[in-house]
Amino acid sequence: MLAVRPSPPWTRDSDWTALWVDENAGWDKAGFWTLYAALLTHIASARTEDGPNFEANPVTHFHEEVIHAARGSRWVWAMTLASSIEGLVSMLYSRGTRREDADLDANTQLICHIRAWSGDHALKEAAIRAVQRTAEVTTAVAMRTLVADASITRNQVKAWQKVRHAVMHGNLVSPYSSQEDDETLVALADLMRALIRRIVGVAPVAGDAARPANV
Repeated sequence: MLAVRPSPPWTRDSDWTALWVDENAGWDKAGFWTLYAALLTHIASARTEDGPNFEANPVTHFHEEVIHAARGSRWVWAMTLASSIEGLVSMLYSRGTRREDADLDANTQLICHIRAWSGDHALKEAAIRAVQRTAEVTTAVAMRTLVADASITRNQVKAWQKVRHAVMHGNLVSPYSSQEDDETLVALADLMRALIRRIVGVAPVAGDAARPANV
């Protein structure tokens, strides 16, 4: 059983955030329907620990938030894209996933050494948590893996890092369009599309034709 929900109203302001962005979409009908079929299959086959889930699928939920945000300020665009991208990465690599290259024995030895330290308890616990995190797949580590298998590009990751470090720490994005900022926002939209393709199992597209974000 599938539940069909109303989608957010579409406007030209949201075009650049679309999952399928191609001014000549009719030229690649097979590619469009392959992606559409994979997305529907992913949604229909999604399961939680309790079985089928009739809540909005995370992929469509994240994209819906981005569509809504595209009608807001550029700061809202950037913040929503950056956080949605992080959410999509967590769908590929669950939080707490162990790194394949992690040296768990070395981590354990270092943690034991820290526990034996007689200094400040709060500092000791902070150091232990930091060591434990080195064995986990963080968003940054996951993105490096995705770059290595050509699912996403380095430029897309750089755009995400730039925005996340700025926006998430309270630094506002300029309300005015500039070539540099537009390229960053478009790269974020491309990154989101690439991650969704990876999640639903469709090969990446070289150079998504995204419309400039200076709407």
